[in-house]
Amino acid sequence: MRVYIRRKSKRRVRLAGVVVDGSLHAENLPWVLDGAAIARKLHLNKVELLNDLAATALSLEHLDSSDFAILNEGIPQPDATKAVIAAGTGLGEATLHWDGQQYRVAPSEGGQAEFAPRGQREIQLLSHLNKLLPQVSCEDIISAVASQDP
Repeated sequence: MRVYIRRKSKRRVRLAGVVVDGSLHAENLPWVLDGAAIARKLHLNKVELLNDLAATALSLEHLDSSDFAILNEGIPQPDATKAVIAAGTGLGEATLHWDGQQYRVAPSEGGQAEFAPRGQREIQLLSHLNKLLPQVSCEDIISAVASQDP
């Protein structure tokens, strides 16, 4: 993790994991980061820790339409709920809900949900991955984790 300081009293840091009461519990790492402790160490008034997908979701309004890939054509709805799904080394998810005045972000660890096969082919995939992993999640199927040799 790197934090760049430009003589400001507040910094935001985005990382994969769950943020509870100013502390980030990292996914796939044995880390717990405390925003207040980091602020003290760096001599800042405040360090705000954000789930990485929450930060990505909050950036949507700053992107051009060319930055998006349309998966299913639809009719845009003003103030509709928005979703961000990011597959990489993990599967991050977040939604933005309109509260009548602004969008509110809701990060999710939905990638941790257990894989639920829906047909014979997916049952075979689950059977294979059960030999390699103690639990098979959606993240294991979609991200790079399942494609790596044990």
